[in-house]
Parts: sequence; structure tokens; C-alpha cells
Amino acid sequence: MSEVIMRDSNNFHSICLDTYPPIFYLDDFSREVMELVHQFNSLSEIHIAYTFDAGPHAFLIIPKSVEKDVFSLVL
Repeated sequence: MSEVIMRDSNNFHSICLDTYPPIFYLDDFSREVMELVHQFNSLSEIHIAYTFDAGPHAFLIIPKSVEKDVFSLVL
């Protein structure tokens, strides 16, 4: 399910980039959050997901079972 959520978010942002002129909602921190999620998922059997509002603000979908691990990683 996390892959579907992230693909949907990525598709929205790719459409924004495909406009003329392009719309750049994501910033450097947004991309850092995306990379952190992908790194976490590569090391864990339980995956988390990111999505964004119509801007650079990330929202993480985190299963309760890995909540503490993710919070310690982010902090």
C-alpha cells in the first residue's frame, strides 16, 4: 500500500513539473524526506509512505509497529 501512496504523490508532482511554466512545489527538504523514507523501507519489512499537500509539506504514513523507529530516525 505504501508504494501506491507514494506513486500517486509522485505522479501529482510530475504533472506539476509538466505544466508551462512548471510548478515546483517540492523543495530540498521534501526530497530529503522522500530519500529517508526510501532508505527506511529498504532496511525494513514494514514500509512507511510519504505524501505531500499541494506544497512542500510532507505527511508520513507510519504503521504503529515502527512508529518509535521512524521517530528516532527523524529526530
